[in-house]
Amino acid sequence: MINSINLEDGEKRTSKVLPMAKRYGAAVIALTIDEDGMALTAEKKTAIAKRNFDLATKKYGLDPTDLIFDALTLPISTGEEEYRTAGMETLKAVEQIKKELPGVKTILGVSNISFGLDAYPRRVLNSVFMHEAVDHGLDMAIVNYTKIYPLYKIPQEEVNLARKLIQRDANSDGDPLQKYMAHFAGMKGKPAASTTAHVDTLSVEDKLKFAIINGEKSVGAGARKKSQKHRIDQLQWRILDQRIFQQLT
Repeated sequence: MINSINLEDGEKRTSKVLPMAKRYGAAVIALTIDEDGMALTAEKKTAIAKRNFDLATKKYGLDPTDLIFDALTLPISTGEEEYRTAGMETLKAVEQIKKELPGVKTILGVSNISFGLDAYPRRVLNSVFMHEAVDHGLDMAIVNYTKIYPLYKIPQEEVNLARKLIQRDANSDGDPLQKYMAHFAGMKGKPAASTTAHVDTLSVEDKLKFAIINGEKSVGAGARKKSQKHRIDQLQWRILDQRIFQQLT
């Protein structure tokens, strides 16, 4: 995979990179940047993606499935006016790119959305934004998975505040960013709420499935015994394989 190309200098870089990608069968990440800089609106992001798409597929013969478009996540947490709607513009761009350029994939650096916030509110915003991005068609994410929460682990009020900030809800009472920051004032480092009480009612297999999907380290003694037995079985098979191999050689 080649990371990455853009149109900041026109076709100067793409004319060198895309032929190599075609020759060696590499996938290419294409950023929504052109001679005017980083695109801020969904329409501009999509237009740049189309331009890159046409260059890659029509001029250099790449397959659409080898193209991965990064619509660029920009911070909505700094208060800068030009970035106030950046979250929704990126989400719309992801959706439009997937719709108008069949076969391509999309990627985002998720945590850029929350630049400058304290740890816990940053994790909440990242988690909600990633959830929204997947709903809009996102295929891949550059993210520290240990700092992304499933939405059920975040209090609903905080999910709503994050969504209003991302969507720049005009009907909300007051500035969404100020309300978001006010809610989390003094909560730096606060752990997310965890609701796993129902796990005790699950079968051992479902407990293990729950733990894998949700990143839980502990889901009950029954599941631990099952996991330990599985590891012992695997170890026994490895020993047997080694003995058979030694006899054959």
